[in-house]
Amino acid sequence: MSEKGLELFEERLTLIDNAIKFKENSRVPIYGLVSNWMLYYLGMSAKEALANPDAEREGYNKAVGEFKFDALLSSLIQLPSVAAKVLGGGSITDNESDVLQIRTSDSELMGPDEYDELIADPVGFMRDKIMPRRHEFLKSGDIEAQYATLKEFYDLGAVRGMQMGKNEQYLKEELGVPVPAAGGGFMPTDIILDYLRDFSGIMVDIRRQPEKVCEASLAMLEPMIKSVDAANPVPRRDKLIAIFTHIPGYISPKAFEIVYWPQFKKYLEHFSSKGHRWMILYEKNWEHLYDFLLDSPKKSILGFFEEDDIFKGKKVLEGSIAFAGGIRTNDLYYKSKQENIDIVKRVIDECAPGGGLVLAPDKVMHTNADGKTENLQAVIDFAQEYGKYK
Repeated sequence: MSEKGLELFEERLTLIDNAIKFKENSRVPIYGLVSNWMLYYLGMSAKEALANPDAEREGYNKAVGEFKFDALLSSLIQLPSVAAKVLGGGSITDNESDVLQIRTSDSELMGPDEYDELIADPVGFMRDKIMPRRHEFLKSGDIEAQYATLKEFYDLGAVRGMQMGKNEQYLKEELGVPVPAAGGGFMPTDIILDYLRDFSGIMVDIRRQPEKVCEASLAMLEPMIKSVDAANPVPRRDKLIAIFTHIPGYISPKAFEIVYWPQFKKYLEHFSSKGHRWMILYEKNWEHLYDFLLDSPKKSILGFFEEDDIFKGKKVLEGSIAFAGGIRTNDLYYKSKQENIDIVKRVIDECAPGGGLVLAPDKVMHTNADGKTENLQAVIDFAQEYGKYK
Protein backbone atom coordinates (compact mmCIF):
# COMPACT_ATOMS: atom_id res chain seq x y z
CA MET A 1 0.00 0.00 0.00
CA SER A 2 1.43 3.35 -1.09
CA GLU A 3 0.80 6.45 1.00
CA LYS A 4 1.31 8.56 -2.11
CA GLY A 5 -1.21 6.43 -4.01
CA LEU A 6 -3.87 6.86 -1.33
CA GLU A 7 -3.29 10.62 -1.17
CA LEU A 8 -3.68 10.87 -4.94
CA PHE A 9 -6.82 8.72 -4.72
CA GLU A 10 -8.37 11.17 -2.26
CA GLU A 11 -7.36 14.16 -4.38
CA ARG A 12 -8.98 12.66 -7.44
CA LEU A 13 -12.14 11.72 -5.57
CA THR A 14 -12.37 15.34 -4.45
CA LEU A 15 -12.07 16.53 -8.05
CA ILE A 16 -15.01 14.35 -9.11
CA ASP A 17 -17.02 15.12 -5.98
CA ASN A 18 -16.61 18.88 -6.37
CA ALA A 19 -17.52 18.74 -10.05
CA ILE A 20 -20.81 17.03 -9.22
CA LYS A 21 -21.50 19.68 -6.56
CA PHE A 22 -20.61 22.52 -8.96
CA LYS A 23 -17.65 23.59 -6.87
CA GLU A 24 -14.54 24.86 -8.63
CA ASN A 25 -11.62 22.50 -8.22
CA SER A 26 -7.89 22.98 -8.38
CA ARG A 27 -8.36 21.85 -12.00
CA VAL A 28 -10.88 20.21 -14.32
CA PRO A 29 -10.91 16.42 -13.76
CA ILE A 30 -10.48 13.96 -16.63
CA TYR A 31 -12.54 10.76 -16.67
CA GLY A 32 -11.19 7.73 -18.53
CA LEU A 33 -14.29 6.50 -20.33
CA VAL A 34 -12.06 3.88 -21.89
CA SER A 35 -12.73 0.17 -22.18
CA ASN A 36 -11.49 -2.34 -24.77
CA TRP A 37 -9.66 0.43 -26.63
CA MET A 38 -6.88 -0.32 -24.15
CA LEU A 39 -6.31 -3.64 -25.95
CA TYR A 40 -5.21 -1.77 -29.07
CA TYR A 41 -2.92 0.46 -27.03
CA LEU A 42 -1.39 -2.64 -25.44
CA GLY A 43 -1.10 -4.51 -28.74
CA MET A 44 -3.11 -7.35 -27.23
CA SER A 45 -6.14 -9.18 -28.57
CA ALA A 46 -9.13 -10.17 -26.46
CA LYS A 47 -8.19 -13.81 -26.91
CA GLU A 48 -4.67 -13.17 -25.62
CA ALA A 49 -5.93 -11.16 -22.66
CA LEU A 50 -8.41 -13.85 -21.68
CA ALA A 51 -5.73 -16.51 -21.89
CA ASN A 52 -3.26 -14.54 -19.80
CA PRO A 53 -4.98 -12.47 -17.06
CA ASP A 54 -1.63 -11.54 -15.49
CA ALA A 55 -0.40 -9.98 -18.72
CA GLU A 56 -3.72 -8.19 -19.16
CA ARG A 57 -3.55 -6.77 -15.64
CA GLU A 58 0.08 -5.69 -15.92
CA GLY A 59 -0.48 -4.05 -19.30
CA TYR A 60 -3.67 -2.33 -18.21
CA ASN A 61 -2.06 -0.88 -15.09
CA LYS A 62 0.93 0.32 -17.11
CA ALA A 63 -1.42 2.12 -19.50
CA VAL A 64 -3.38 3.66 -16.61
CA GLY A 65 -0.15 5.02 -15.16
CA GLU A 66 0.82 6.57 -18.48
CA PHE A 67 -2.50 8.26 -19.26
CA LYS A 68 -3.06 9.62 -15.74
CA PHE A 69 -6.86 9.67 -15.78
CA ASP A 70 -8.56 10.98 -12.63
CA ALA A 71 -11.11 8.16 -12.73
CA LEU A 72 -11.74 5.03 -14.78
CA LEU A 73 -14.80 3.30 -16.19
CA SER A 74 -13.54 -0.13 -15.20
CA SER A 75 -10.74 -1.72 -13.19
CA LEU A 76 -9.79 -4.02 -16.08
CA ILE A 77 -10.55 -4.29 -19.78
CA GLN A 78 -14.20 -5.18 -20.38
CA LEU A 79 -13.55 -8.32 -22.38
CA PRO A 80 -16.16 -10.39 -24.20
CA SER A 81 -18.09 -12.46 -21.70
CA VAL A 82 -16.68 -15.97 -21.62
CA ALA A 83 -19.35 -16.79 -19.07
CA ALA A 84 -22.17 -15.82 -21.45
CA LYS A 85 -20.90 -18.24 -24.10
CA VAL A 86 -21.24 -21.13 -21.63
CA LEU A 87 -25.02 -20.72 -21.71
CA GLY A 88 -25.16 -20.99 -25.48
CA GLY A 89 -27.64 -19.26 -27.75
CA GLY A 90 -29.09 -15.94 -26.75
CA SER A 91 -28.43 -12.58 -28.28
CA ILE A 92 -24.72 -12.19 -27.52
CA THR A 93 -22.27 -12.47 -30.41
CA ASP A 94 -20.13 -15.60 -30.19
CA ASN A 95 -16.94 -14.59 -31.98
CA GLU A 96 -13.37 -13.48 -31.42
CA SER A 97 -14.28 -9.78 -31.41
CA ASP A 98 -12.75 -7.50 -28.82
CA VAL A 99 -16.18 -6.02 -28.19
CA LEU A 100 -19.11 -7.82 -26.59
CA GLN A 101 -22.16 -7.07 -28.72
CA ILE A 102 -25.85 -7.86 -28.86
CA ARG A 103 -26.87 -9.25 -32.24
CA THR A 104 -29.33 -6.97 -33.94
CA SER A 105 -32.69 -8.42 -34.98
CA ASP A 106 -32.08 -11.41 -32.72
CA SER A 107 -33.61 -10.31 -29.43
CA GLU A 108 -37.35 -10.46 -30.13
CA LEU A 109 -38.11 -13.21 -27.66
CA MET A 110 -41.39 -11.82 -26.35
CA GLY A 111 -44.55 -11.19 -28.33
CA PRO A 112 -46.47 -7.89 -28.19
CA ASP A 113 -49.37 -9.77 -26.59
CA GLU A 114 -47.30 -10.97 -23.61
CA TYR A 115 -46.99 -7.72 -21.68
CA ASP A 116 -49.69 -8.75 -19.18
CA GLU A 117 -47.67 -11.84 -18.23
CA LEU A 118 -44.54 -9.75 -17.81
CA ILE A 119 -46.43 -7.23 -15.67
CA ALA A 120 -47.99 -9.90 -13.46
CA ASP A 121 -44.69 -11.59 -12.56
CA PRO A 122 -41.54 -10.08 -14.10
CA VAL A 123 -39.12 -12.48 -12.42
CA GLY A 124 -41.16 -15.59 -13.12
CA PHE A 125 -41.82 -14.58 -16.72
CA MET A 126 -38.13 -14.02 -17.40
CA ARG A 127 -37.18 -17.28 -15.67
CA ASP A 128 -39.87 -19.59 -17.02
CA LYS A 129 -40.59 -18.14 -20.46
CA ILE A 130 -37.73 -16.00 -21.75
CA MET A 131 -34.69 -17.88 -20.51
CA PRO A 132 -35.74 -21.23 -22.07
CA ARG A 133 -36.47 -19.43 -25.35
CA ARG A 134 -32.97 -17.97 -25.31
CA HIS A 135 -30.95 -20.93 -24.04
CA GLU A 136 -31.44 -24.37 -25.51
CA PHE A 137 -30.00 -26.25 -22.52
CA LEU A 138 -32.94 -25.12 -20.35
CA LYS A 139 -35.34 -27.07 -22.57
CA SER A 140 -33.71 -30.44 -21.96
CA GLY A 141 -35.43 -31.30 -18.69
CA ASP A 142 -32.13 -32.67 -17.33
CA ILE A 143 -31.92 -30.81 -14.02
CA GLU A 144 -28.40 -32.00 -13.21
CA ALA A 145 -27.06 -30.88 -16.60
CA GLN A 146 -28.82 -27.53 -16.26
CA TYR A 147 -27.34 -27.07 -12.81
CA ALA A 148 -23.84 -27.89 -14.05
CA THR A 149 -24.10 -25.37 -16.88
CA LEU A 150 -25.41 -22.63 -14.61
CA LYS A 151 -22.71 -23.38 -12.03
CA GLU A 152 -19.99 -23.05 -14.67
CA PHE A 153 -21.54 -19.75 -15.77
CA TYR A 154 -21.59 -18.30 -12.27
CA ASP A 155 -18.16 -19.65 -11.39
CA LEU A 156 -16.59 -17.97 -14.43
CA GLY A 157 -18.37 -14.73 -13.56
CA ALA A 158 -17.13 -14.95 -9.99
CA VAL A 159 -13.53 -15.42 -11.12
CA ARG A 160 -13.72 -12.36 -13.35
CA GLY A 161 -15.34 -10.40 -10.54
CA MET A 162 -12.52 -11.30 -8.16
CA GLN A 163 -9.91 -10.30 -10.76
CA MET A 164 -11.57 -6.92 -11.23
CA GLY A 165 -12.05 -6.35 -7.49
CA LYS A 166 -8.42 -7.16 -6.73
CA ASN A 167 -7.15 -4.82 -9.42
CA GLU A 168 -9.49 -2.04 -8.32
CA GLN A 169 -7.82 -2.22 -4.92
CA TYR A 170 -4.40 -2.03 -6.58
CA LEU A 171 -5.43 0.98 -8.64
CA LYS A 172 -6.58 2.72 -5.48
CA GLU A 173 -3.63 1.92 -3.24
CA GLU A 174 -0.75 2.09 -5.70
CA LEU A 175 -1.80 4.33 -8.60
CA GLY A 176 -4.37 6.46 -6.78
CA VAL A 177 -7.09 6.04 -9.44
CA PRO A 178 -10.74 5.60 -8.43
CA VAL A 179 -13.19 3.38 -10.34
CA PRO A 180 -16.46 5.08 -9.32
CA ALA A 181 -19.01 3.05 -11.32
CA ALA A 182 -21.15 0.86 -9.06
CA GLY A 183 -23.61 -1.58 -10.60
CA GLY A 184 -26.91 0.06 -11.43
CA GLY A 185 -27.50 -1.41 -14.85
CA PHE A 186 -30.19 -0.51 -17.33
CA MET A 187 -33.67 0.92 -17.08
CA PRO A 188 -36.42 -1.69 -17.58
CA THR A 189 -37.56 -0.22 -20.90
CA ASP A 190 -34.02 -0.59 -22.16
CA ILE A 191 -34.01 -4.22 -21.01
CA ILE A 192 -37.23 -4.78 -22.95
CA LEU A 193 -35.49 -3.24 -25.97
CA ASP A 194 -32.26 -5.22 -25.64
CA TYR A 195 -33.51 -8.63 -24.59
CA LEU A 196 -37.26 -9.00 -25.15
CA ARG A 197 -38.62 -7.02 -28.10
CA ASP A 198 -35.62 -5.76 -30.11
CA PHE A 199 -35.58 -2.26 -31.58
CA SER A 200 -38.36 -2.56 -34.13
CA GLY A 201 -40.65 -4.34 -31.66
CA ILE A 202 -40.26 -1.83 -28.83
CA MET A 203 -40.74 1.13 -31.18
CA VAL A 204 -44.02 -0.34 -32.42
CA ASP A 205 -45.09 -1.03 -28.83
CA ILE A 206 -44.34 2.56 -27.78
CA ARG A 207 -46.63 3.78 -30.54
CA ARG A 208 -49.43 1.24 -30.12
CA GLN A 209 -49.48 0.39 -26.42
CA PRO A 210 -47.28 2.88 -24.51
CA GLU A 211 -49.22 2.38 -21.26
CA LYS A 212 -48.40 -1.35 -21.30
CA VAL A 213 -44.71 -0.60 -21.86
CA CYS A 214 -44.78 1.81 -18.93
CA GLU A 215 -46.65 -0.60 -16.67
CA ALA A 216 -44.25 -3.44 -17.50
CA SER A 217 -41.26 -1.21 -16.91
CA LEU A 218 -42.53 -0.14 -13.49
CA ALA A 219 -43.25 -3.77 -12.58
CA MET A 220 -39.70 -4.73 -13.54
CA LEU A 221 -38.32 -1.79 -11.57
CA GLU A 222 -39.30 -3.19 -8.17
CA PRO A 223 -37.06 -6.30 -8.20
CA MET A 224 -34.33 -4.20 -9.79
CA ILE A 225 -34.42 -1.68 -6.95
CA LYS A 226 -34.17 -4.50 -4.40
CA SER A 227 -31.15 -5.93 -6.21
CA VAL A 228 -29.32 -2.61 -6.47
CA ASP A 229 -30.22 -1.81 -2.85
CA ALA A 230 -28.61 -5.08 -1.76
CA ALA A 231 -25.45 -4.34 -3.75
CA ASN A 232 -25.26 -0.74 -2.51
CA PRO A 233 -26.58 -0.81 1.08
CA VAL A 234 -25.02 2.55 2.01
CA PRO A 235 -23.79 5.51 -0.05
CA ARG A 236 -20.04 5.66 -0.57
CA ARG A 237 -17.92 8.66 -1.44
CA ASP A 238 -15.93 6.62 -3.94
CA LYS A 239 -18.92 5.10 -5.75
CA LEU A 240 -21.56 6.40 -8.15
CA ILE A 241 -24.47 4.18 -9.18
CA ALA A 242 -24.07 3.72 -12.94
CA ILE A 243 -26.90 3.73 -15.48
CA PHE A 244 -26.54 3.19 -19.22
CA THR A 245 -29.52 4.48 -21.20
CA HIS A 246 -30.49 3.37 -24.70
CA ILE A 247 -33.89 4.27 -26.05
CA PRO A 248 -34.60 7.90 -24.94
CA GLY A 249 -32.53 9.36 -27.78
CA TYR A 250 -34.89 7.70 -30.28
CA ILE A 251 -38.26 8.80 -28.88
CA SER A 252 -40.18 12.06 -28.58
CA PRO A 253 -40.63 14.01 -25.35
CA LYS A 254 -44.28 12.93 -25.26
CA ALA A 255 -43.40 9.23 -25.55
CA PHE A 256 -40.57 9.67 -23.04
CA GLU A 257 -42.96 11.19 -20.52
CA ILE A 258 -45.36 8.25 -20.82
CA VAL A 259 -43.00 5.31 -21.21
CA TYR A 260 -39.62 6.12 -19.68
CA TRP A 261 -39.75 9.05 -17.27
CA PRO A 262 -41.92 7.43 -14.54
CA GLN A 263 -39.45 4.57 -13.95
CA PHE A 264 -36.37 6.77 -14.42
CA LYS A 265 -37.53 9.41 -11.95
CA LYS A 266 -38.65 6.82 -9.39
CA TYR A 267 -35.30 5.02 -9.63
CA LEU A 268 -33.30 8.23 -9.18
CA GLU A 269 -35.41 9.51 -6.32
CA HIS A 270 -35.31 6.20 -4.44
CA PHE A 271 -31.53 6.08 -4.25
CA SER A 272 -30.97 9.82 -4.03
CA SER A 273 -33.17 9.89 -0.93
CA LYS A 274 -30.65 7.52 0.67
CA GLY A 275 -27.71 9.74 -0.22
CA HIS A 276 -26.48 7.89 -3.31
CA ARG A 277 -25.13 9.71 -6.35
CA TRP A 278 -25.07 8.74 -10.01
CA MET A 279 -23.02 8.47 -13.15
CA ILE A 280 -25.40 8.23 -16.09
CA LEU A 281 -24.53 7.65 -19.73
CA TYR A 282 -27.12 9.64 -21.65
CA GLU A 283 -26.64 7.81 -24.95
CA LYS A 284 -27.43 9.43 -28.30
CA ASN A 285 -28.83 13.00 -27.98
CA TRP A 286 -30.91 14.19 -25.02
CA GLU A 287 -31.30 17.88 -25.88
CA HIS A 288 -35.03 17.42 -26.53
CA LEU A 289 -35.41 16.00 -23.00
CA TYR A 290 -33.61 18.64 -20.92
CA ASP A 291 -36.85 19.78 -19.26
CA PHE A 292 -37.09 16.33 -17.66
CA LEU A 293 -33.43 16.28 -16.67
CA LEU A 294 -33.89 19.57 -14.86
CA ASP A 295 -36.39 17.74 -12.65
CA SER A 296 -33.74 15.16 -11.68
CA PRO A 297 -32.08 15.26 -8.23
CA LYS A 298 -29.81 18.31 -8.14
CA LYS A 299 -26.02 18.17 -7.78
CA SER A 300 -25.91 14.39 -7.45
CA ILE A 301 -25.47 13.25 -11.07
CA LEU A 302 -22.41 13.10 -13.30
CA GLY A 303 -23.89 12.93 -16.79
CA PHE A 304 -21.94 11.58 -19.76
CA PHE A 305 -23.56 12.93 -22.93
CA GLU A 306 -22.78 11.26 -26.25
CA GLU A 307 -24.08 13.61 -28.92
CA ASP A 308 -25.27 16.74 -27.09
CA ASP A 309 -23.72 20.14 -27.76
CA ILE A 310 -21.58 20.58 -24.65
CA PHE A 311 -21.77 24.36 -24.77
CA LYS A 312 -25.56 24.32 -24.85
CA GLY A 313 -25.94 21.42 -22.45
CA LYS A 314 -23.56 22.80 -19.83
CA LYS A 315 -25.42 26.12 -19.86
CA VAL A 316 -28.93 24.62 -19.64
CA LEU A 317 -28.03 22.06 -16.96
CA GLU A 318 -25.92 24.46 -14.90
CA GLY A 319 -26.37 23.82 -11.19
CA SER A 320 -28.30 20.60 -11.82
CA ILE A 321 -26.36 17.87 -13.63
CA ALA A 322 -22.57 17.95 -14.01
CA PHE A 323 -21.59 17.58 -17.66
CA ALA A 324 -18.97 15.01 -18.66
CA GLY A 325 -17.68 15.23 -22.21
CA GLY A 326 -15.77 17.61 -24.44
CA ILE A 327 -13.41 15.03 -26.00
CA ARG A 328 -14.91 13.63 -29.17
CA THR A 329 -13.75 10.19 -30.27
CA ASN A 330 -14.13 11.11 -33.95
CA ASP A 331 -11.82 14.08 -33.39
CA LEU A 332 -9.30 11.88 -31.60
CA TYR A 333 -9.19 9.64 -34.65
CA TYR A 334 -9.49 12.04 -37.58
CA LYS A 335 -8.06 15.36 -36.39
CA SER A 336 -4.55 16.45 -35.50
CA LYS A 337 -3.07 16.90 -32.04
CA GLN A 338 -3.34 20.66 -32.27
CA GLU A 339 -6.92 20.58 -33.49
CA ASN A 340 -7.88 18.36 -30.54
CA ILE A 341 -6.06 20.63 -28.12
CA ASP A 342 -7.81 23.70 -29.56
CA ILE A 343 -11.21 22.03 -29.12
CA VAL A 344 -10.51 21.10 -25.49
CA LYS A 345 -9.16 24.60 -24.83
CA ARG A 346 -12.48 26.09 -25.94
CA VAL A 347 -14.39 23.59 -23.77
CA ILE A 348 -12.36 24.57 -20.72
CA ASP A 349 -12.62 28.29 -21.45
CA GLU A 350 -16.40 28.27 -21.86
CA CYS A 351 -17.55 25.42 -19.62
CA ALA A 352 -15.15 25.20 -16.68
CA PRO A 353 -16.13 28.43 -14.82
CA GLY A 354 -18.52 27.64 -11.99
CA GLY A 355 -17.57 23.97 -11.82
CA GLY A 356 -19.76 21.09 -13.01
CA LEU A 357 -17.41 20.05 -15.82
CA VAL A 358 -15.56 16.75 -16.21
CA LEU A 359 -13.56 16.17 -19.38
CA ALA A 360 -14.26 12.77 -20.90
CA PRO A 361 -14.64 11.04 -24.26
CA ASP A 362 -18.14 11.46 -25.67
CA LYS A 363 -18.45 7.68 -26.11
CA VAL A 364 -16.98 4.66 -24.37
CA MET A 365 -13.76 3.92 -26.27
CA HIS A 366 -13.86 0.33 -27.52
CA THR A 367 -11.96 -0.01 -30.79
CA ASN A 368 -8.87 1.58 -32.36
CA ALA A 369 -11.22 3.73 -34.46
CA ASP A 370 -12.27 5.50 -31.26
CA GLY A 371 -9.10 7.55 -31.12
CA LYS A 372 -5.39 7.74 -31.76
CA THR A 373 -3.18 7.21 -28.74
CA GLU A 374 -1.04 10.27 -29.37
CA ASN A 375 -4.07 12.54 -29.64
CA LEU A 376 -5.64 11.31 -26.41
CA GLN A 377 -2.34 11.68 -24.58
CA ALA A 378 -1.85 15.20 -25.94
CA VAL A 379 -5.32 16.25 -24.81
CA ILE A 380 -4.80 14.85 -21.31
CA ASP A 381 -1.38 16.50 -20.93
CA PHE A 382 -2.77 19.85 -22.09
CA ALA A 383 -5.91 19.71 -19.94
CA GLN A 384 -4.03 18.82 -16.76
CA GLU A 385 -2.06 22.03 -17.03
CA TYR A 386 -4.46 24.41 -18.80
CA GLY A 387 -7.50 23.17 -16.86
CA LYS A 388 -6.28 24.60 -13.56
CA TYR A 389 -8.71 27.04 -11.98
CA LYS A 390 -7.15 30.43 -11.49
